[in-house]
Parts: sequence; structure tokens; C-alpha cells
Amino acid sequence: MSKNSDPFVGDSVYRLTNINRNEPARSLFEVPADYKIKDVPPPPGIRIMRSPANQK
Repeated sequence: MSKNSDPFVGDSVYRLTNINRNEPARSLFEVPADYKIKDVPPPPGIRIMRSPANQK
């Protein structure tokens, strides 16, 4: 529980309930099988400046 007293806002009390401190499911951190990374061109009117080392 956390309490805060502010002269402008007043008193605030924060309380957490029903907390589960177990390890989260591994599936939450796995990349989906159908996940794809796509290069999306920038919108018209926006120029991307590349450093000489990155130019092809």
C-alpha cells in the first residue's frame, strides 16, 4: 500500500490486490510463427538521410 498527501490534490492511497507473483507463461515471450518483418516505405515528402557507411 502506498499513501500520498498532496496539498493541491489531496490524499491518495494506492493498494494492489490479487497479485500473482508466479513466473509468467513462456508463450507470452515467444514470437508467433506467422510473424513477419516488412520494410515499409516512408510517407511521401519525408526523406531518410543515411550515413555513407550504410549506403549501398
